[in-house]
Amino acid sequence: MKEDTKYRAPTGVLRAIAAAVLLVALAGCSTLTDLFPGGASDLEFVEPRAGSQVSVGNSVPVRVDTSAVSTPLESVHLEVNGDWVGVLSDSDGDGDYTGSFMPTREGRFRLSAIGIGEDGSIRRGTIELVGGDHPGFSIVMIPDTQSMIEIQSNTMFSQMTGWIAQQQDALDIEFVTHVGDIVEHGSSGSEWSRADAAMDELDGVVAYSTTVGNHDYADRNNKESSTALYRQYFGSQRYSGYGWYGGAGPRDTNHYQIFDAGGQQFLHLALEWEAPTDVLTWARGILEANPGMPTIITTHAYLWDNPGAMGHSTITQSVTSSGDPYPGSSSGEEIYQALVRPYPQVFMVLGGHFHMGPDGEDGEYHQVSSNDAGLPVYEMLADYQTWENGGQGWLRIIQFIPGGGAGGLDRIAVRTYSPVLSRYQTDANSQFHFDLSFAQRFGID
Repeated sequence: MKEDTKYRAPTGVLRAIAAAVLLVALAGCSTLTDLFPGGASDLEFVEPRAGSQVSVGNSVPVRVDTSAVSTPLESVHLEVNGDWVGVLSDSDGDGDYTGSFMPTREGRFRLSAIGIGEDGSIRRGTIELVGGDHPGFSIVMIPDTQSMIEIQSNTMFSQMTGWIAQQQDALDIEFVTHVGDIVEHGSSGSEWSRADAAMDELDGVVAYSTTVGNHDYADRNNKESSTALYRQYFGSQRYSGYGWYGGAGPRDTNHYQIFDAGGQQFLHLALEWEAPTDVLTWARGILEANPGMPTIITTHAYLWDNPGAMGHSTITQSVTSSGDPYPGSSSGEEIYQALVRPYPQVFMVLGGHFHMGPDGEDGEYHQVSSNDAGLPVYEMLADYQTWENGGQGWLRIIQFIPGGGAGGLDRIAVRTYSPVLSRYQTDANSQFHFDLSFAQRFGID
């Protein structure tokens, strides 16, 4: 990463760059790739990410990280499909070069960042995007916010939802789902008031849901204790004016939504923690009343990251007021058997709660299960409550990208991003994808 933006490059290098750009821009017969062949591949596109969907006529922000480069750079250039677009800028000298380009047609786009060092060395980075008149869409998954909302001065939850609202158009965010444990203390009116203010950012902007976690009961883990504060702020009355709201289930702690995305209607079920028997019965009724509608389920505890036993959780932790196991509570495995496996329309399940990994601070796991029809079900756990500052605003962006997969398939791309830190987690547990045919799996052409 360069440390001083006011260095003076050797005159010969500057002249070579100027001549190259002039040839590319005016003659139209060469590219920077042709004029500056070779070079190390150590420039990283931070934005957009590889495989992202872009739309014709909409400007695409570009940000390239050069921190892996040890030699000071004179300039970083952007090419799109071999055509020179312009010079990226590093206005604050932090090594992140920014700019933009605008797709003018459908199809695939190959973006190349070409860095030219003060010493004449060449650095590169390349990704491919998908462009069209009918771009994909995104769903945002908000993991457990309890440890952030517990501290009055911690505004990260509001920063998360504010960012979602600001990015709704740019990312075509069509739905937002909170996995539960909205608050740390279910009996704290001040925590619920702060959570209410955070979620207010989404009202009138995007369809959304909240799910009851074990901390959202007045007495943690006690299903017989009050959910009055949850219902006061996030009961059915909150959504009654929205056309996407379907209705409430038992105790007004379970809800369903129907939203439009990518030319298709989707059903979403928000089920309380360790959904008991009456909730499973209600959910089956909703599924059977909307046969064939692609369905996502969010429930607080479904997958776990228990070392050596990752996958569907096999325990229940809910109790009665006397401390006995709450009758009829369902583990993740039991929810899978009751609602996911028998219903081929369910293609995704999202949850939080568990953060068991080897160091006790993981909270990430994903897998692909099969249902009775032999179709894939994409299942994800995300819970960052034990990370620094209660989670640092980490959330999940789930992008549906037509044609963005390998071999002409479509892609569901999952990224973990913090609006608080303005950066992504890029390890294999935080950034991954599933390739499939949208048309075959849920009817999107």
